[in-house]
Parts: sequence; structure tokens; C-alpha cells
Amino acid sequence: MSHSDAERAIGQLVSTLQQDLQRYTGISVTEVVKAGSMGHGTTVPGNFDIDLVLYSSNVEGDNVRDYGYGSYLKKLEEFITDRRVFGWGTISNVSTTRYAVQFKYQNNVDVDLLVSPVWWDYSPNRPDKFFLYLRDKVPNDAETRHRFSVNASKWQVAFMKSRPSKVKELITRAKAWRNRLWPKSEGGRGRPSSFLISLLVLRAYEKKENQRSGYASNDERRTTEQLKSIVRNHRSMDIYWEEYYQERDYPTLLQLRTPRLVDPANPANNVYLSGIGSYSKNQRSHDYADCGDGDWSEFERKVEQFDLEKSVQEIQEPQRRYYY
Repeated sequence: MSHSDAERAIGQLVSTLQQDLQRYTGISVTEVVKAGSMGHGTTVPGNFDIDLVLYSSNVEGDNVRDYGYGSYLKKLEEFITDRRVFGWGTISNVSTTRYAVQFKYQNNVDVDLLVSPVWWDYSPNRPDKFFLYLRDKVPNDAETRHRFSVNASKWQVAFMKSRPSKVKELITRAKAWRNRLWPKSEGGRGRPSSFLISLLVLRAYEKKENQRSGYASNDERRTTEQLKSIVRNHRSMDIYWEEYYQERDYPTLLQLRTPRLVDPANPANNVYLSGIGSYSKNQRSHDYADCGDGDWSEFERKVEQFDLEKSVQEIQEPQRRYYY
């Protein structure tokens, strides 16, 4: 399946959700946000995965806080497996986690279907209502706050889409390295999530730009050097962006001590912890799967092999020689 074919397939799936979900389940759809690698524009060729986040007025923040997403996900799974909606062979490998209904669509695209309350009244471009709810209504414990990570997807996608195309290309290369060094078929510890990889490469690129001299420099080489430096010195990491919030505005949400790598769309999510952890053989990676364990030792060791000067094709097929 080509990338354009995958995009068309996802478009068909989104249209079906918008047209039929409420009729079959009672869950209205205010907006469907395309997140994950395809939504962020950082898909590694041959690895089509997407998070579809359904923002619905029928999903209540208090219910998510107290009971999780189980009741909503049960309805979504029933909808996805309903042969009146999807024909034979369209949906396969269906499973449900604490946060998502996971399935393969048209045998090629890995889909995570998630839900969120609608966190805006008049200004959908601002997450302030979401931040205030986290501050005032959600207990200050990592597990409960992590439950709301998916709710920030709308603004995470907007944040990543506004980054330069060069950054997205370098993120794609870094994810290809991650996939090569932590094969899903083997399982292991310390596999960085796609979101963690994206934020680290973005900050490495920004630091490269800030330190640029008047002479022409190699973007890939300088970004690689900065990325390795950040990971080597991760114990003192202090990274955050202030596009959606100011640190002083939500002191009870942000972890004030280092190390921290704060989600640009959710001050309560320290990606330094949530973005890295253990995984089982052939387990589907998912940025909302658990709170992570923050053990960077394996990442610190393997990052020395990263080389963002190599193309994705060279990373995926290291045994071949390429001439330009």
C-alpha cells in the first residue's frame, strides 16, 4: 500500500465514523483528530499507523477521571466489529486496551481509536479549559493525570504540523533508527515512544539553529550531535515549550524538578517518564499505553548509533550501498 492509498483509506474510515457512529452507538462526533505518525506527517515508509481521536460531547471528563474509558471503548469495539458497517476483511486484529480500540484497517493500516471529551466552547484552538480541568478536578497523581494524555491530541497535532518540514524528515529518520534498534518482534526495555522521539529531535534541531554560526552547516549532522548530547545528559534535562501555556500559569501541573520533557500541549505530562518503558514481543506501540518507567539506560546506549545523515532507505536496508 502506498502512502496516498493509506491516506485515502483513513479518509474513508473517518467518514464512516462521522456518518454512522452516533446512529449505532449514541456517541456523537464533534471532531476526529488524526494523530500518530500519519497525523503528524512523520510516517516511516511501510509502517502505516494512526491514532484517531474522537472528541465527543457524550464523553464526560468526570466519568473518565473516575472510571476510565471502558464504557466508551466497549461501544467503539462493537461498532468496529459490526458487519452492517464494515464488510468482511475490512477490519482485523481487533483488541481493546485501557485507552484505545486497536485494529488493522484494510490489512495495512494500524489504527488506534480513542475518545476524549470536548474541551472547548468557542475557541477550539486553545486548550485552556482542558488545563483548568486538570488543575482543579483531577487528583495530583501520575496515573490519573496520564489517563487524560490522549485529550491533548488536538493541540499536539497542531503543534507538530507547524514545525518545519525539515524537522519532520529528521523525525522520520530517527523513528526509523528506533524501529531498527528496538525491533517489535524481539521486545525489550527502553524503547522511546514516537512522541518522545519527535520532541527530542525537535529540540535538537532548535538548539542546532540557535548555535549556528555564519557558515553553512550540515543540518543532519548538527542535529544528530545535539540529539546525542541531549540523551547523554538526560538526567539534567529541562525541556518545554510555551506556545499553549506559560510555566508560571500552571505551577501545580508542571513537574518543577528535573529531569523533565514536558508535553507542549499538556503541562501535566512529563514525556521524560511517560515516553519510555518496557514492551513485549510484537506489542503494538502506543504513546498512551502506560505511564512509562523513565529508564533511559538502554536509550542512552543505543542513541550512539543514530545517524540522521542517512536516509530512511539506508537505515532500513543497511546491507545495501547507495550512491548519489
